[in-house]
Amino acid sequence: MDRNAAVEAFSQFLDGKDYTVPQMRFIGRIIDHLTHNGIIDPGMLYEPPFTAEHYEGGVDFPVFA
Repeated sequence: MDRNAAVEAFSQFLDGKDYTVPQMRFIGRIIDHLTHNGIIDPGMLYEPPFTAEHYEGGVDFPVFA
């Protein structure tokens, strides 16, 4: 996937709101993965490097609470 396309897709999701540094790092990791692999298995969000911000990882921890 083209990095610019991934950034554009997430910019629509993020819609100009303020996010924390951990939130932006999490999104950045997703964009990096999509850029290199084209797809992402949702289960990967519970594994490194996506869990680097919190040991429980994934969407169950309050990255976007």
